[in-house]
Amino acid sequence: MSLTMAAKYLPNIFTSTLTIVLIACFHASKSESHDSQIISRFQQYLQINTAQPNPIYKPAADFIIAQAKAIGLDAQVVEYVKSKPVILLTWQGKQTSLPSILLNSHTDVVPAEKDKWVHDPFSAHMDSNGDIYARGSQDMKCVSVQYLEALRNLKNRGFVPLRTIHASFVPDEEIGGHDGAGMFVGSKDFEQLNVGVVLDEGLASPDGNYRVFYGERAPWWLVIKAVGAPGHGSKLYDNSAMENLLKSVETITRFRAAQFDLVKAGLAAEGEVVSVNPVFLKAGTPTPTGFVMNLQPSEAEAGFDIRVSPGTDAEFLEKRIAEEWAPASRNMTFQCWYCHVTRKRLSKTNTWFLNHMLWRGFVHELQLFQNRPARPEYRVGAGYEVASTDAPHVQDWLTNLIWTENRIPLPSESAFNVFGSEEGKPISTTLPMRSATPSSARTFQDARLPTYPSSLTPGTTKSKGKHKMTGSCDVANTITELFNLQNKGDADDAIDKLFFACGIPFHVAHSLYYKDGEANITRAGPSNVPPGETKLRTTILDKNYSKINILIEKMKATWVIVGCSIIVDGWMDIRHHSLINIMVTCTENPYFLEVIDCSRHYKDVGF
Repeated sequence: MSLTMAAKYLPNIFTSTLTIVLIACFHASKSESHDSQIISRFQQYLQINTAQPNPIYKPAADFIIAQAKAIGLDAQVVEYVKSKPVILLTWQGKQTSLPSILLNSHTDVVPAEKDKWVHDPFSAHMDSNGDIYARGSQDMKCVSVQYLEALRNLKNRGFVPLRTIHASFVPDEEIGGHDGAGMFVGSKDFEQLNVGVVLDEGLASPDGNYRVFYGERAPWWLVIKAVGAPGHGSKLYDNSAMENLLKSVETITRFRAAQFDLVKAGLAAEGEVVSVNPVFLKAGTPTPTGFVMNLQPSEAEAGFDIRVSPGTDAEFLEKRIAEEWAPASRNMTFQCWYCHVTRKRLSKTNTWFLNHMLWRGFVHELQLFQNRPARPEYRVGAGYEVASTDAPHVQDWLTNLIWTENRIPLPSESAFNVFGSEEGKPISTTLPMRSATPSSARTFQDARLPTYPSSLTPGTTKSKGKHKMTGSCDVANTITELFNLQNKGDADDAIDKLFFACGIPFHVAHSLYYKDGEANITRAGPSNVPPGETKLRTTILDKNYSKINILIEKMKATWVIVGCSIIVDGWMDIRHHSLINIMVTCTENPYFLEVIDCSRHYKDVGF
């Protein structure tokens, strides 16, 4: 079970209805009489082939509609793009004027290379250990069935939600979701749902703790193309298409390694770095049996899947692509899908998330329900775990509060096989989709329920597709109270005094180090205590010194491969001392070696 939230209203929206739904999805009932039926329904859904690039959505829609009728939910199917249905289920609440809860999931799955699977990827085979093997068993048909089974059990027990609950099943998430969630959230249908909170997919939790994510990396799909004069395979000449492409691939590989080193060294989580992975190479002249082996091609291409972490300087990365990865000086061009679309999202790091009462309330209720700490972090992991979801589509139309959560435990080796062959899910982690009893959720019944308008209040306007509140809501907490703007002003004053009192030039605020430090301090939260002088001079300095040494050693290693040049530069300082700077330059950045003071040497021929 996973969770994505996009709050339409900034005040606390953590209601009893939502928490009961969460408990229903997480907590297993004691009855085992319906286990086989739950497993059977799960397998039926997995056996429907909705793999990209040619998903067959109608059987999936028919299955979901049939389940909705059996549960007693209202159901409708809408198509914003032909043959790409959006299925919407509705359970009316007691107070329909309140913002509703939307449970979102996607119906498509990634392709499966059938010959690399032991079990047919769409057979939903269950072995003697109770592991079900099927494409989509983790991403994300398991969550779709968890929604259905939780609602089914709550219905059977006579529970009536305070708020209206909707469940949406959308197409094409695996290819960006533009014809699915993108069209849905931009429609009149979505606006009429009066959505307050959206639950979507997150990550499986290997250690059984709740995992909450308040940001996700944005996908940039980059294709670089090199051109050059064709030539015979035996000829040596400069600036061939393949040579130009390989130079770029080497540069990109070094960038990737540097980002990965931060993760390996424990200096950053995987969701906090920029990942770059090659996904295709294309060059050569094909023949019926292979390629022409004695001809150097005139064109060569490479494709890269880039995932850009929140807070990344998007303009700087775009500049790096244009000047280093695909420079026009080497007869190269590039195309980048979603670069400009996601730039605005990357500026939203949501570092204030930990102070938001929605998060605080969620942590409090979870600790009451089960004595496990919830731990916030960026979307992290490998493969799909650090990729995109449909959440940004909702984020674009509502506000920038967005987070995901998951507590379904999976063995670590299983968690890393979401997109691989033999994707599977232990049945022990599937059965918790059964609902809790209403009494097990009683702890949450007293959660404070703010009052919201049934629709946008007078004075509310819409701006660029987003709901922009210019009026006021009848809530107990104002935006000023939530974000404590006074504290922010005090912090700004303190920083200004630090610059002035210590003689720090104000242009230092333009430094990347300043911006990075500011972002990390904010991310650390209000409980963070800045390090003292001793720690700065010893432990932290030593760690940064080691980090620099690692980068230097990597740079030196490239000298053996591509060579380097020694640069000597003589100059005179303000005291008229003659100095000689000795540096090394290579395909990486310049490296300073040594400075020699020559002011006492006589400048003759020997010198």
